[in-house]
Amino acid sequence: MKFGNAPMTFSNEEKASNDEDSDSGQTSKVAKTKSNHVALEKVMDNCVTTGIEVNSRKSSISSNLLGNAENLELRGMFRYHFKPLEEGLKYLGFHLKANDYRIADWKWLLEKLEAHLSLWSHKWLSRAGRLVLVKSVLEAIPVYWMSLSWIPKEILEKTRKICFKFLWSGKSDFFVHPWVRWERIVVPKALGGWGLKNIFLFSKALAAKCGWRLLKSDSLWKQVVTQKYIRPRSLEEWIRLPTRSHQGASVIWKVVVSSFHVIRDGLAWSVGNGQRVKTGEDPWVGCDQQHLLSA
Repeated sequence: MKFGNAPMTFSNEEKASNDEDSDSGQTSKVAKTKSNHVALEKVMDNCVTTGIEVNSRKSSISSNLLGNAENLELRGMFRYHFKPLEEGLKYLGFHLKANDYRIADWKWLLEKLEAHLSLWSHKWLSRAGRLVLVKSVLEAIPVYWMSLSWIPKEILEKTRKICFKFLWSGKSDFFVHPWVRWERIVVPKALGGWGLKNIFLFSKALAAKCGWRLLKSDSLWKQVVTQKYIRPRSLEEWIRLPTRSHQGASVIWKVVVSSFHVIRDGLAWSVGNGQRVKTGEDPWVGCDQQHLLSA
């Protein structure tokens, strides 16, 4: 259940008593009914405690594996928008889903970019002004989601086309032949480019940053993913694995595994007492690859 920008989870604290003369169907129905009432009471208690009313326009309830009777009962108790869990929910600007993300699940990102273009297309902007908008707004919008998920290449390509078309034409429905190829302007200014981002490489770099955070930080997130996906191996043993699976994992862990080769290819040991390094498998700082044993 999601209220505004914060999801709330309810557990069934009141269990129906399972008398000897009551069948399992009746017990299950009573338990579900009590669980719904417990959820409603928690919502009301939260409103009283915080002094904040629930915004029904921004609130929604996602259900899964519920029958029509249970859904109708929930709709009668909670006056919020209902949608299946497969459609996902929006939390802190990120669309969370229970299943794998597909290309269609990223159409909202393109719509977000098009919404900005609709506000700018009627204005007379110079190419320098459009370049500033592309760099500061259009290229900045996907950055947050690039660091959390693996955005499909098709969506990245459409994002690139949106930026490229706006840069040269200034309108979404007007075509102008570009003067310079995109590959020439997505280069730093010091190298003769216009300072635009290569969103394909930038997306890969942001995804690899999650893996770097796994190696260098000591946050709660690292403790959780280590316990869930790496144990009983140590982190060093997991790094040495030739292949790493992300089947059935969260979308963020899939990003870590899919992009970890970017980090692993550049890792090297700073040898201390030598207790954790394996001389025949691990590269060292300042050495070449000739000492490594073949697999």
